[in-house]
Amino acid sequence: MKWTVAVTSLATAIVLAAAGPANAVTGNATYYNVGDEECGKSYTDSDLVVALSSSIFVAANCGRHIKVTSGKGHTDVVVAGVCPACAANDIDLSPAAFERLGSLDAGLISVEWHFV
Repeated sequence: MKWTVAVTSLATAIVLAAAGPANAVTGNATYYNVGDEECGKSYTDSDLVVALSSSIFVAANCGRHIKVTSGKGHTDVVVAGVCPACAANDIDLSPAAFERLGSLDAGLISVEWHFV
């Protein structure tokens, strides 16, 4: 069973890694207090970074850029870590990145995102 889950997660990560604008992923975005991240770097809340769900995160995506779009606009962010509480297509943004897409008061917004 563990191998099936690992292979499925890896296959999902590979598909998402190849995603472009035509293959944008739809999900929700939240925000978190940034710090020492799983990708091995420290960031601040003013940095434009993202944590991917644990079901699609692979270390090879560390440092990759993602374009995130909401009804308010779009922003480019850098993969910094893992969001263990996120559903498969959901992402966790730094406060600075989230504010470019919606109000912090909302706490949760619908987004589309893809690797660039």
